[in-house]
This record gives sequence, C-alpha cells and structure tokens, in this order.
Amino acid sequence: MKLKGDIIYNKALWVIISGTNTNASADVVSHELKRAQNQLQNGLNHFKDPSKESEAEFKSQVSDSVFKFTMRLKRFLGLDINQAWDFMCNYLLYEFRGAEEGLQEFIGSETRTTVLLSDIWLFYWSERLFLLKCINVLLTFHSDKGHPYQNLFASILCPEEQPLFCDSLISQLGKLVSLDYPTPESHGTLMSDQFQNLWVMAVLREELELVQNLLLYVDSCELQLESFVKLFKIILQHNFGQDHLFGVLLNDSHADIIKKIRNMEVLLVLRALAVLGTSGKMWDESQYVKLEEVILLLGAQPEHGPINMAWMLVNFSGPNGEEVFDNFRRFGELALKAECFVFLEQILRHKMFKESARFSNIAFKTVYQMLYMITSKFDHERLDGIDGIYSVTAAVLMHPDNIAEFFEKPRDKGIYVIFQGAAQHFPQYFTVFSRIVECLSACGPKYIQVLMEYLSSLPAFSEVLEPRVLTTHMIENPPGEWQLTSAHQPMEHIPFVIQPGTKGIFNEEDPSSIVWKCRFNFFHAVHHEILSLISQVQAPVGSKTLNNVISSLKSLTNLLKSKCRITDEMIGPLETVFVLADRFCQLSNPPSVLLASCLDCMMALMSFFPEEVCTRISKLQFLPGLYYYNPTLIECIHAEHTNLFVLGTLVVTQERSHGTYPLLKSYLQFIHRLMKPGSEVEDLNSSSTLIDEDAVQSRIRLVLPGVVFILRDVFPNYMFWRYVDEGDREIIALSCMQMIHQLLSLNFSKESAANVSRPIYILYRACLYSLLFLDAGAALLRIVGSGDHYIQALMEQQVSWAAGRGLTFIRVVQLALSVLNRLMILKDSIKEEDKPCPLEQSIYTQPSQKHGLKIVLVVANYIYHCFNPNLPPLAVKLLRRFAVNMPKALMSCMGMKPEVVRHTFIARLNSDIESPALKVAILELVTSCVEHQPALADAFLNVHYPAESKRMFQKKQKKDDVEGGCLIFACSVLNNIEKDPDVVTSPVYQALMNLIHALWTGHKELVLNFLRSRSDFWNGFCAPLFQKTSYNAQGYSQVFDIISLDLFWYGGKVDAKLEVMLTRFFKENDYLRTWSKFVVESLTVKEQLMEVSGEEKYPQNIALATAWKNFLIVAMKHLPFELTPEHKYFLADDARRALIQELEEMGSMKSIVLLAELCLILTTKWGRDSIEDEKLTLTQLHKILYHVSLSYDAFHIRAKEASLALALRLVHLLRHGIREDSITADCLMQASCQIVGIEVYNLPCIPRLDDCVQSGEQTQQECKSEEMEDEKGQEKEVTPCGHMTCTLSLCLMQKLLNILTWSDGWQGNFRQCKVVSKVLAAVGHILHMPGQFSFAVTLMNVLLVLSQTEFSESMIHSGVMQHLWVQLLPPSVPEEATEQVNSSTRPKHWTELNWPQVYKPALEMLTVLLQTKKHLFLDEVITFMGIHEEHIIACIMDIRHSLDKWPLDLAVTALTLILELSKYKYTWRLTHEKSMFAIMKAVMVCLSSCVSYLIHPRLLKIMVERPPIASTQHLKAMVTEDPEISPHLISIQNRLLDVVCLCMATLIPYSPSVVSLLTDFRECEVEWEPLVEITFTAPALSFSRPSPTMSQEVLPSLTFGSLIAFANICTSALGRTGRTPSPGVGRCVTSPLAGGMAVASGLNATWVSTMDKYRVTMGLELSLTLVASQGITHLMDHHLCQWEKQIIKREIGTEMALFLDYAKRNLRNIRDGTESSRSFTGEGISWSRFPGSAAAMVLSKRPYSASSLPVVRRLWRDSPSKETDNPKTLDTAHDTEHSNFELDNVFSRQAGSSFEVDSRSIPHDSGRQESSHGTADHNIRLSAGFQVSEQAWQSVRQAEGTQDSGPQKELDSVTSALSTEVGPKEKSTNVEASQTLIFKPKVIHSDHNVKHQPQSEPSSSKRSWSSAIGVPDTKTAASKAPRSPQPSQSDDAIENVASQFGYSEDYFRLMAHIFNCIFR
Repeated sequence: MKLKGDIIYNKALWVIISGTNTNASADVVSHELKRAQNQLQNGLNHFKDPSKESEAEFKSQVSDSVFKFTMRLKRFLGLDINQAWDFMCNYLLYEFRGAEEGLQEFIGSETRTTVLLSDIWLFYWSERLFLLKCINVLLTFHSDKGHPYQNLFASILCPEEQPLFCDSLISQLGKLVSLDYPTPESHGTLMSDQFQNLWVMAVLREELELVQNLLLYVDSCELQLESFVKLFKIILQHNFGQDHLFGVLLNDSHADIIKKIRNMEVLLVLRALAVLGTSGKMWDESQYVKLEEVILLLGAQPEHGPINMAWMLVNFSGPNGEEVFDNFRRFGELALKAECFVFLEQILRHKMFKESARFSNIAFKTVYQMLYMITSKFDHERLDGIDGIYSVTAAVLMHPDNIAEFFEKPRDKGIYVIFQGAAQHFPQYFTVFSRIVECLSACGPKYIQVLMEYLSSLPAFSEVLEPRVLTTHMIENPPGEWQLTSAHQPMEHIPFVIQPGTKGIFNEEDPSSIVWKCRFNFFHAVHHEILSLISQVQAPVGSKTLNNVISSLKSLTNLLKSKCRITDEMIGPLETVFVLADRFCQLSNPPSVLLASCLDCMMALMSFFPEEVCTRISKLQFLPGLYYYNPTLIECIHAEHTNLFVLGTLVVTQERSHGTYPLLKSYLQFIHRLMKPGSEVEDLNSSSTLIDEDAVQSRIRLVLPGVVFILRDVFPNYMFWRYVDEGDREIIALSCMQMIHQLLSLNFSKESAANVSRPIYILYRACLYSLLFLDAGAALLRIVGSGDHYIQALMEQQVSWAAGRGLTFIRVVQLALSVLNRLMILKDSIKEEDKPCPLEQSIYTQPSQKHGLKIVLVVANYIYHCFNPNLPPLAVKLLRRFAVNMPKALMSCMGMKPEVVRHTFIARLNSDIESPALKVAILELVTSCVEHQPALADAFLNVHYPAESKRMFQKKQKKDDVEGGCLIFACSVLNNIEKDPDVVTSPVYQALMNLIHALWTGHKELVLNFLRSRSDFWNGFCAPLFQKTSYNAQGYSQVFDIISLDLFWYGGKVDAKLEVMLTRFFKENDYLRTWSKFVVESLTVKEQLMEVSGEEKYPQNIALATAWKNFLIVAMKHLPFELTPEHKYFLADDARRALIQELEEMGSMKSIVLLAELCLILTTKWGRDSIEDEKLTLTQLHKILYHVSLSYDAFHIRAKEASLALALRLVHLLRHGIREDSITADCLMQASCQIVGIEVYNLPCIPRLDDCVQSGEQTQQECKSEEMEDEKGQEKEVTPCGHMTCTLSLCLMQKLLNILTWSDGWQGNFRQCKVVSKVLAAVGHILHMPGQFSFAVTLMNVLLVLSQTEFSESMIHSGVMQHLWVQLLPPSVPEEATEQVNSSTRPKHWTELNWPQVYKPALEMLTVLLQTKKHLFLDEVITFMGIHEEHIIACIMDIRHSLDKWPLDLAVTALTLILELSKYKYTWRLTHEKSMFAIMKAVMVCLSSCVSYLIHPRLLKIMVERPPIASTQHLKAMVTEDPEISPHLISIQNRLLDVVCLCMATLIPYSPSVVSLLTDFRECEVEWEPLVEITFTAPALSFSRPSPTMSQEVLPSLTFGSLIAFANICTSALGRTGRTPSPGVGRCVTSPLAGGMAVASGLNATWVSTMDKYRVTMGLELSLTLVASQGITHLMDHHLCQWEKQIIKREIGTEMALFLDYAKRNLRNIRDGTESSRSFTGEGISWSRFPGSAAAMVLSKRPYSASSLPVVRRLWRDSPSKETDNPKTLDTAHDTEHSNFELDNVFSRQAGSSFEVDSRSIPHDSGRQESSHGTADHNIRLSAGFQVSEQAWQSVRQAEGTQDSGPQKELDSVTSALSTEVGPKEKSTNVEASQTLIFKPKVIHSDHNVKHQPQSEPSSSKRSWSSAIGVPDTKTAASKAPRSPQPSQSDDAIENVASQFGYSEDYFRLMAHIFNCIFR
C-alpha cells in the first residue's frame, strides 16, 4: 500500500529527535527533519478538511470496497480522504499487531471493522499529539548548546522562519478554540458519546500542548507585538480555556486539564509581557494601543489579576515609567483586588509545575522576576500588608534556581527584602516565615551555613502583648517607640529573655502586637510551638498550631538533609519530636500529616545518630514492630508476632478514606533508608545501592515487620485504594518495587543460605515466598500486565514528557520486569515441588483464556514502547527467561502468528535507530529459543526444508518475508566487519556470535547449511582473524569454537571456503603467532578487558583462552595440513611464558588453570617439538615449579593438577638436561619435596590434633545437611574420591628420583624435607581407605624407588614394615559373595581385584631391601612372610586358574622374593618354619602346573582366550587341531617360562648340589628331603576351583615326569632352530638337528619354535640340575629298595634320551676345536653361575685372570632397539618402557591429555614386547650372576653356624670322568663369582643400579651340603654400595670375556656325561 498524501509517522519522528533512542546518527535526524519540515511548520494545520475533488480522484485509484471503507474512515476522522488513507497505511504498517490474514478478517466483519476504525481513530489523535510533541522538542532544545541535535533544530527554527512558526502556532490554537464538537450526523454513527468524550479530551490536550509550545517559543524566540495581540485575543476569546463551543460536552473529568490550560495561558501572557517589555518592542504606538485596548477589557477575575500586575510593572519599567506611574497604579489596585499573589501561589503549587520541565522553569522564573521588580519599585512598608506576598515568595523559592539566586543577590534587593519583612513578624505570624525557611532550607550544603547564621540571629521578635506587660514593664521613650523596663520572657519553658532596655514598635494595623528590636533564634520559636502542640494533645488541637508545627518539622528536616551543623538551640526541638510522636500515637485518631512530618524529621536525624534514633523509634508504639526478636521464616510469611501499631491503623482508617498518604509514603522512604543507609530518601529512581546487611541486622525490629507489612498489606492492595492525587499511586508502587528489587538482588552463597536464622536471609525468603505464592505476586503481574497502551495513555495525560506520573510508572514497570525475571531464576530455590506455583500458573495462561492477564503477550508488546529505551530490552530479556523456564511452547502463550513475531522483532534488528541493548536482547532471545523453544526459533530463523517450504508457501511468498529471518541480519553484520573493524567491539556482535555458536552447538544442520551456502558468510565470519586484535573486542571465543566444531565434524572435508580461511590463518603473515601472543597476553591484561554481561559464566578473556585451547586440540588432529615445528614451538613457548607471568603475579586462578592445561596439552601432544632451547625450557620448568611450591595452598585444585602434570611431562622430556644441571635439579627436587610435604600433610586420612576437635561437630552438620537434602529429594553431589594432586606430586618426585639416583647435590634438601617419614605416615593410613586405591599404588611405587636410593636404610630405621605388615593385607571379600556357587558368579579372589597393583611394588621393595641390606632387613622379611603366608601362596598359586597379566607378574615378583629369601633358609626355618614349608610346597605346585600348561598348548590357549572349563571331559571333547599361536599366546608362553625358571631356581637351594653328591656321599643323609615324587608320567591336568588354603583342594605334586617333560620341551626348542642359543651374549652355533626333536617331544613344531631361546636355555640348565640332583638323591636313599632305584635309573635314562641325543649331535668335544669359537657366552646368565652346580665347581677351579672384567649378566639378552643410535632416545625408551600406574584415566579431564608417568615400572603386556623385539625387557633381570667363591661359601658357613665336619673324599669314577672331560680346557680362565641371585626391578638401570660385591678367591675346592646355600658374606653385606654408575661394557670387552667361558655348552656336556654314567 502506497501513501497518497504527505503524512509521516510522527511517533517514529519523535523517537528519533527526542533523544529517547540515542543510537540515531546526526545524518538520520537531519534526513527525518527535512522530510517532516513542512509538517512541523504547519503543525495541526497540516491536516486538511475533506474535499470533493480529492474523493473523486481517490475513487478512480482504488476498488469500490476499499473506497467505501476509506470513506467511512475519512468521515470518522474528519480528514481529507488522501490523508485518511495515509493514516490507515501508517497504522497497518507500524501499529497493527496482527497478520495479514487477521486484517482480512477485520475487514470482512462489521463488528471487527468497527474495532479497526476505532483503533485508527485513536491512532490519528495520537499522531496529532506526537506532532505537537515533536514541535515541543524543537522549541525546547533549539537553543540548548548541550543537545547533540541543537544545530539541526536551529536550522528548522532559524530567525527567518520564527515569525511564520509563531503565526502557525497561534493559528492552530485559534482553530482549536473555535472548533465545534462532532456529532453522529457530521462524523458518522461511530461518533458515540464515548468517542465524543475522547474527542473533547484530545482537543483540550492539544490546546494545552499548543499553549505550552507558545510559552516555549516566547521564552526562547523573538516575539512580535502584533502576534502577541492576536494571541491574547484568542486567549480572552475562550476565557483562559474555560469557554468552548463544545462546552456542553464538558464535565468534572475535564476540570483538571482546563485548570492546567488556564494556568499555562496566564503564565504565557505574563512571560510575553516580560519579554516584550525587556526587548522594547512593546512601545510601538500603533500596536501598543491595540494591546492596551485588550488589557482594558480585563476585570477582577483571578486570572486577570497577575496580568494587570504585570501590565503595571511593564509600564513602570518602560521609558516613561515615572511619568505614567499614577496612570497605571489602578491596574495594580485591580490586581490586588483580584488577589493576584494568592492566584500566583496557587499556580506555582499546582502539581503540573512540580515536574522538572522547561515550562516549569519558565513559570518560576517569570514570577520571581515579577516579585523582584515589585520590591525594586515599592517600599517594604507598602508590601507588608499585601495578601499572599509572603506565600508566593515561599512558593517561588521552591525552585532550586531561585534559591541560588536568592543567596547570590545582594541582601538589600530582590525578594530578600520580603524575607526580612516576614522575619519582622516572626513568631507572631509563624507560618508565613516558616514556609519561606522551609523552602530555603532545601538549599543544600552550599548555602546552608549562611541560612543557619541568619536563623540563629533573627533581627526582631514579634508578639502580642498582654495588658499587664504593657502597663507594668514598658515606657514610651521617645514617642512612637517603647522600651522594656524589666526582663521579659515571652515564651514559657523556652530560655529566651528580652532584656531591659530593649526597644519595640507597635504594629499600626494590629495595635496589640509589638516588634522588639533584639536578636532571636528561630529554633526557640520552633521549640515553643512543638511544646504548645504537646500541651494541646488531650484538648482539641488548633489548626494554626498544627500547621506551624508541621512547617517547623519540615524546616528541621530540610536543614538536616542539607547537612547543617546541629546547634545547641536545635537539640531541644529535635528531642521534642520524639515526645510529640509518642503523645500523638496515644490518640485514637492522630493527624497522619503530623506523624509523617515527625517520621521525616527522625529519618533525617538518622544521618547524624543512626543507632540512637532507631532505638528510640523502636520504643515508640508508632511503626510496625515484633513481639519478640527472632521470628522464623514461616512466622514472617504469615505475619505472626507482628503488630502494625499506629501506622497500620492510620493507613486503613484515615489515609485510605481521605485519599492522601503522607504517612505511608514517609514510612516507605523510612524502610528504604533503613535498608540502604548511604542513599538519599528522595532518590526514588536509584536501586543500585546494595542493601546493607549489617544495618538490617542491627535494625531488624524495624525492618522485618515493615517488609512484612509492605508485602502483605500495602503492595497487594495499593492499586484499589482511592487517591486524591493519582501520582501517589505510582510513588507507592515505586517504593514497594524498589524494596522488592533490592531484596531479590541479594546473592546468597551456599554458606550464607545454610544459616537460615540470618534476618536478611529471612527477609529474602519471605519476599520470594510472598511473590510466588501469595497476593503480592498477583500485584506484580498486574503491574507487568498494564501494557504499553496504558503507559502511553498516562504519558498523554501529563503535560511534560520529561517528568511526571507516566515516567514514574515506566520506572515501576521496569522494576517489575526485572523482579519477575529474577523470580523466574530463583523460584526453584524455594519451591518444594515441581508443580508450578500460582505466579507461574498466572503467567503461563494462553491469550484465549478469559480473565487472564496475558502476561506473555503483554510483555512481548512492550517492544513497541517508545518512551524509555530501557523498557523494551528488559521485556525481551524477560521473554528469554520465559523461553528457558516455560514448560510449554512460548509461541502459544504469545498468541501471535509466526510471521507477526518475526516481523515485529526482526524489524527492530534491521532498524538503524534502535538501541544496541534492544538488538542484543532480541539476539539473546533467539539464542535461548534455539535450545528451549524450537517453534519460536523456527519463526525467527525462517529456514525450512524445501518440501516444507512448498507446503507452507503455496501462494506467492511476500517480498518482505525473505528466507533466513534474523540470519540475514547476522550476515550483514559479519560482512560489515571488513569495512568497519570496530564492529567486533560492539555488544551486538557478541550477541550475534552467541547465536551462531548456539546454532553450531545445537547442530541445526539446516540452518548451518543455509549459512554455509551464502557466499559471504565465511569471509565475514573469519574476518576478525585477519584484523588487528583488540582487548575490548567480543566474540573471538565463538569464532574459534565454531571453527573447532566444523573441523571436528568434517575433518579434512570442511567447507572449501573455510579451508581457504584456515590456510590463510596458519600460513600467512604470522597470523597464528599474533593470535597466540594475543590470547595468552589477554589473560594478563585484565583491566582493559570487557567482561561478559548477563549470565555468562566467565569473563571474555577466560572464554577466549578456553576456545583457543579447544581450537588447538582439534587442529592438532583434524587440520587438512600439518603444523610446522616452528608453529609448535612458539605456541607452547608463548603459553609457558604467560603461565610463568601469571604465577609470578598470582593473577586470576582461572587464567592459571587455562594456561597450565594449554601448556600440558601442547607439551603432551608435540613432545620434543614443543621444545627448541632445552636450557630455556628447563629454566621455565624451574620457575613454574618454584612459584607453584611457593604458594601451593593458595592454588585451585585444577591449577595444582594441571601444573603438576605439566611439570611431570617436562621433567620427562628434559631428563638429560636435569642430570647435567645439578643446581636446577636440586631446585626441582626441593620444590617437589615441598609440594609432597604439603600434600601429605593435607591428606584427610592423616589425623591431626587441630582437626580432632571439630570432627564431631562437622560430622553432625554433614549428617543434618544430608538429611535435609534427602527430604527435598535432591540428589547429593558425589565428591570425587582420590588425591589426584598428591598422586601427581608423588609421581613427580619419583620421576626426579629415577633421574637423579646417581647424581649428587639433591640429597641434603631431600633429607631436610623428611619425605621418607611423611610418605610412610601416609602409607600407613591410605592403603585400606575406600576410593584411594590409585593413590595407594603411587605411594607404594615411591617407596620402591626410595628403597633403591641411599635413603633405604632410613626407611628401615623409620619402621617401614611396621606401617605395611597389616596394612598390606588385601581387603576382605564380602561374605555375601561366598554364597555364590556357580563358577561364573564365584567370589573374586583378592588377586583378581586391583590389590596386586599395590602388592607387587611392596614385594619388589622387600626384595630390593633384602638384596641391599641383607641381614639388617632379614627379620622384617621373615615376619612379613609369616603374616602374609596365605597371600604369598595365593600369588604363586593363582596362575593355575588365571593367566592374565597381573597374576603372572605377581607370581614372578613373589617368586623373586622367595628366591632371595631362600639364601637365608636356615634362619627362615628357625624363625618361622611353617611359612617356609607351606610356601615351598606352593612353589612346587606352581612349577608342576606351569609345566602342564607348556606341554598342553591347546589347554593354554583355552585358558588364555576362553573362559575356564570346569572338567577334563570338556578338554577331551575339544578339537585336536593344533592351536593358532597368536602374539598374545606367545607372550603368555614366555612368561610361563619365567615362572618355571624361577620356581626351579627357588627349589635349587633345597636340593643338594650334584657336585656335593658326587664328592661327598654323606650329603644326601644330612637334612635333605626329596622334593620330587618318583613318578614319570606326564603332568596331570587340574581344574579345581581356587580356595583360600591349599589344604582345601587336591594339589598336583612335583614329579620327575614334570621336570623331564620340561627338559624335553627345552631340548626340542633348542634343537628346532638349527641355531643353539646360549644365555651368554647370544652367540649361536649351527645344529644339524632339523626338526625331529619337536615331534619327538610330542609337541607341535610351531609351538616350541615360538619359545624364547634364552629362557629355554636357562630352563634346560635348571631342569637338568633338579633332575640330576633329585635322581642321585633318590639313588643314595637307603630307604629305597634296589628295584626302585633300578626303575629310577632306567626311567630317567630313557626319558632323557632326547636331551642325550641333542647333546650327542650338537655338543662336540671342545678339544676338537670345531665349536670353541661359537660357545654360548656374553651378556646373560648361565645356570653354571648358580652356587652348588657342577659347572660352578668346574669354573671355580679355573685360574683367576686379571684381565677379566666384572660383567653384568642377565637371564636373557635384550634385543637391540631401533632407536639405540640416539642416546637420548635410548634413555627415553629405558625410562618409559614400564609403568605400573598410568595416568591416562586419572587425567581424562585434562583436555584429552595423555602422558606417561615413569613411576615404579611394572611390566605391561610383556609378551607383546617380547614377540616384537625378541627379548624379555619386561621380565626379571639377573645381574651379577649366580657366581660362587670359596671365601664366600666359607663366610656363609660361619654365618649360618654350620661347619664342614666331613673329611675331604676322593672323587669316584664319575668325578674322574668329569675332571678328564672338563679340566684341561679350563686352566686358562677363572671368574669371580657372586653367590647372590639378584632379581632387579626393571626401572633400575641395568648399567648403574647393580650393586657389585667384591669377592675373594676360593680357598678350597671341597664343598659340603651346606655350600648350596647362597648366603653372602657378612662383610660384603655390610659394605655400602657405590653410588656412581657402573660403566657398561663395550662390545669388545663382552666378547673377550665371553670367549673365556662356555658355560652352557660345557654344562650340557657335563650333564650329558652324568646322565650317561649314572642313569644308564
């Protein structure tokens, strides 16, 4: 629809030019003013009357139906048809709040058509008023230099145009004055009585506005006398607004506005006369005569009096003033006769002029100038008797400008003369002077001292003399003056005395009154009046005295508010105020005005004596109070124990009936002052000051009942009361809303909320409950539901739109919206059920429901509000809260069509003049709807699927309904960034980015595709990345988050345009480096950053750092290209530098957490690439740890975790630098020890004395809080168990210990920190605590590491085992679990739980301590074995039922400890025999079971890869196919070989050595018991369930069949490869045996080929030794008969045929020289190294070679790693190859970081590593070998208390054969052998952690049975192991040593010879 005329939308014009919307630029305002210039100049004359020509032309342009409708509208409006059409178009475009379909319904129905015409009629008159208001804005600000549009306004009102503008205004007024009222005949049938009344009110309102505009024009523009004469005639024409042609329609409702018109026109004439007289334009004779003719028409009416007085004063001030004085005195007399000063006082005291508007200033200024002129023209004596002169003076001084001028002007001029005249009659005429003082006392601190000085010394005292004084105390001297002859006290009880000799003058008009010329204090009179009133309490109170006291109290109040100094004379009146209030409170119906004045005075006095005043008020039964001090919340809600006293009674009985509420308003201000002591009472628009909780606490007896009274009685009912002044309703509402808003703005933490007895919290909860469940909530909704139409109606009723009732109500609505928003947030904190409360039920009603408030719809319509820019954003924010909390669709509650919603809100987004706050609120609403209100979000976004679009838009889509909705606005903002980079600093951009971020996080794929499809989206979106960064910019974080999401979703398939942007960002112009520095620096530049407003959780810099961290995490994996090493380094380095800076400054803890996590992620992901300068990074690590340890307790838990994890990772990467830099290493260790000390001290499991006192109380409080939570049905928060920071600190210290074990310099600080004792104390309490398992593992690993350092002896002396004996006992299994019978539900044995992770390092620690400290620690180990006998057995036996990783590892560890303890078997047996026999029995059972697994591959495969089977029959039913050998199965196979070897090595000391048996025939008779049963069948299969003790199940025994079967397996494995490995350095010999041995052994050839050859070789040596030793022992047993011995010899000889055949084929005689160069030598350990073996005896006889070096030998050889070329890499592999406590799961929340902690290493999946490397890196290592020396053996004998008692015997034929076979070849070499079998923990470096014990040469070759015991020399044990690392052997040295020994081949040949000789 196109406009036909030149009508513009005046409401929008007023919004633009009035400054209501400050976003309009000067260009926009200039454009709008030029477009509306003609309409502004013409004003109401712009609206034309109907014409036939226009109707004919219009009819030809539209259809008949439209023409008919427009004709009806034209007639109804009384306008030209084209202008009527324009108004209809503007209404439909801007004001019609419905869809197009709704408009068609309006036109189609007659009833609805009537409603539409009525709305357009109201819109038309509203537009007329807005036009006049636009003119008002021009006239008000065109000369104001401070207004931003002053130049534009001045261009419209230029001097050339001003006369025309004035004439236009006068003609408009004349037209209105002569306007006749409409009738149904003239304006159609719609012009009913209702519309006639509305028409009259609209015309009168326009008259008032025109007169106001004329007043503004006269005051600021040039006025012509001719124009004024014309204007004056019009004013007289309708008798100052009282005579109209439509007078018949006037009624009482129009009286107020008519009175306003009269007052305004009087002031207009007065101002015009003053301006014309000052400017000199009045004295044009022709026009002066015309004006004089009009003036002469004036009479004695009240309105004419001021004009006559002004006319006289103008003429007196004219050029001929003195000459015409007598001619114009009659006008003054006429004015006095009309009581002009009384009329002027009435005008100034009218409520219209109480508003701080421009016309109000003009009114007070005009009257003030009149009074000033009067005082300059007439003497004081003449003015003294004029009625109203003093009253109007007091009224004039109500304006602050006049007060300032009063004090600034000289005291002999102006109204100061009138003030002095009033003082002459004080206190006789008390009220006259006190009212002037009342107004002057509001002068403020600037002039208060001047006023106080005058009041303290008034120049005279006036009184009415009594006859006795006149006759007895006075004489006349000189005539006309009287003099006191004696002292005179005129006021009783007042210490004021008139001294003798004082002169006085009688008043001529009142002969009985006299004025004494003496100094008098104003406050004496005030005191006297108050006392007089008190004395009249019981009698009828005189109105004069009452008024005097009220005026006095107001004067005192204003003086106190102006911060005057309280003088001695003021104390009396102030004291009597409390007495006065107390006396009148005892009356049944005291005057409320008086009590209100008393309360105001007390309130002002609180600024000086707050506590005393409150105490005295509380003692009066005046204000609401409490019966007792501490009421509960329920009592407050129900107003129990609360008494309203006098105030409540007066409000109900007196003030409500009279319609005036002075006492209630004073009381509301008093409560406001009590809650906010620092604020001024008058500041009703201030709600920013927070409530003073301390003040509320101290004044609770006044505040609490007052709040309850307001919430229960005042606020719910104030709307229904009667009001004489309607403005009081808004004032009461504003006071109530301010109090409620302040209470709900309090933010109570959980600690404060827990203390429910706090008074302020009780008030807070009572307010919440009252609003949600009681009548106060309904009152709140009535305010919110008032609507924009009601607000506009209020605004139209008031004269000024700068102040008044309407603006006060707007403030009330603002507070109501804010309170309702707050209630929606806090409602769940007080609701006991999930059901909606009454307030919610009232809100969530649909518009179709009758008698509903339609809150949602009304709130949505507040967006049309135009008078306050803050109201629409508040309303939209409340809508957003509804969208989040509403349980139903918000669209249905709004009752608006989707297109209406979209057009209503998006039009504001696209507008250039709307405030940014409104746009931000709309975008936030859309953002919330995306998540919570999908229907409303779809309406805003307007993006549909193609098929849906066809269904919805079957008709032609509207041009203005473009797809995309608010997304189009979003794209336009993004595209504007390149042109205007400052856009990113605007709040609109921030809100827009939040919306886009919500779309991405909500995965709104359809909307996202729409955005991606726009060619300009990604360019505008990524534009901030390529511009100069700004700390005040907002939205950066969302940019990175959205890019991260797109990368994460699509990876390398991101949008091509986005990929271009990313490539540019990462590869061009150092954008990445710039942003890296900006992000980390933004965390430190906090004072320049804009924090995110609203409900955002973090400030902008924190959000940006978080987004940057996420962006880098995603970019590491999903970028379509790789980052360069340079990028990786500076990203990590920037983060570390910023972290150090934050730690140094101890800045925001959130910043520290983010930076630490970012450093951790980058360092973990990129490793060495994040470090360029190792020394620099080491310095950074030192600073980080130093600052963290310095203020460790001040850090947040996340900061501690991230910092410690980062330090742990950096320590791992910088370990070489740490070793080399001893100073830095010492500092790192010191910081680590300090942190560990703090963490251990803070452990809750360690009781401290200061904690025990409060433990009981805390437990009770926790129980109570839990009960409360359970009652409410809330889920209790689960506090995460575990000590993550303590775990990390211990891991860090452990890592440093591993690195610095062989370094010096750190031990001193470590010792000072007493770490050992602290860790032991922690271990003692933490092991069995629930939820602390991971921490316990870490503690045990730390103890293990400490046991390998020089602090191991400190551990022993600190009683390490006393902390671990009982604590290491595994947790018991619940008894309920033992009832399970089924194997699938059987109770898990403790070894199947996680306890092995704690138990294993404990056993390793015992092994290490026993190895190093020997006898010093022997007793503790034996005690431990006795206590833990059952669990040690379980460790060994559990592999019979489970072949998982942990059972195998635990068995290996336990066997290692048993093997080490077996060296002291005699001491063990003597101390605790039971445990030794039980454990050795378990070892034999374990050996038999493991051999069974090895000879049954299918059984092993079933055990490993399938669940256990309960019976042997199932095995027979299994398929007989050969099992597929997987890498995991191979690893289990090799691990079983380890267990078998350890079992046999453990049994060796309990079996006599072969050499001893062959050389000493008594060996078998001394305490040697057979270990092996005489059974030669294959090992049996056992599938019995595990039991706690071995006695409860049938256990397999160790037989010759098991040992021989294992020997055959090993022989088959050695013969299978064709290369016979040696457990030495790994040299191999070629074997002609191809593959028959495996088949001969009954096993699959592939099965034995996968066995590790070094383990096989070791196992073969051990098995041969056990078979030979036990076989010979049985042969020498006298208890066996001969045929049994023959069976033993025959069976062993037969079963060993495979080995003998292998020896015959592969092991040549060494003297042949064919295999000497390929003997098994080198790194490793041969069984010949075991003490007591034959090979050991042979070797011990070899001569010692000085060139032989001590060789570190292992059980098997490590295969070379691929990274051994790089020493750092090799060391890295060594440090990190094991871990028994991984932190992957522990640190799952550390942003996906995974890092290694080289704590105490535990083998993980050793078989996998063995299969890949061909080694056994994860298995037990044997160092220093099983070597023996004669001196060592002798020492052992002495230590064990045994002596070799048998004589040395000669060797038999077998011994001779042995000597013949071996002896001649072994003369060239000898070796220093150690008797100790050392099973080293894997983390100990094989090169430098081995303790080498020097051995002496053997002294004798004779061995007894006791020589088999491997007990070391006591001197050697006591010697201290060197700390310096043992240098590793070079390859040449190893080969040279290895070439001297052929242990394995020699031993195999020897054993073959023994078997051939003895068992065949």
